[in-house]
Amino acid sequence: MSPQTNRKFQRRWLERAMDKVFEVDDGIRFVAVYQEQYMLAGGMRKGTASYDPEDEAHEIDMQLSRIGEIARSWQRWFGTLRALILSYERLNLVFQPLGEGRFLVLSTEPSTDPVSLVEKLRSHQDLSSLVQKIP
Repeated sequence: MSPQTNRKFQRRWLERAMDKVFEVDDGIRFVAVYQEQYMLAGGMRKGTASYDPEDEAHEIDMQLSRIGEIARSWQRWFGTLRALILSYERLNLVFQPLGEGRFLVLSTEPSTDPVSLVEKLRSHQDLSSLVQKIP
C-alpha cells in the first residue's frame, strides 16, 4: 500500500471512529484525533455551531495539539497521562491520549460531566480499538 493510499485508509478509518465517539454522549460537540501538530481527522457534531472564529480555527487547532504535547511531556515526572480536562464557561475540553503521540480531543457542552465521559470512552467496547488499532 502506498503512503498516500495508507493515509486515505487511515483517514476513513478515523472518520468512522469519530462517528462512534459522537454516539457515546449527546453532549459531545467536537471530536478530533491529533498527532503532533496535525489533526488526522475530526470535526463538529452535525448541526452544532463552533465557537471558534473561522479565521482563527487553524491557530486554535495548533494550540490544541500543543496542549496535548505539553501534557504528554509531563509524563516523565508525573507518570502516565490518563486524561486532561479543561472546563470553561461555554464548554469542556477533554484530551485523551491514544498512544504513539496521538490524542483524542473532545469538546462538550458545559453540562456534560467530563470525568464520566472519560470513563465512558475507556469502557466503550468499540472505542477501545481507537486507542490500540489506528492503522
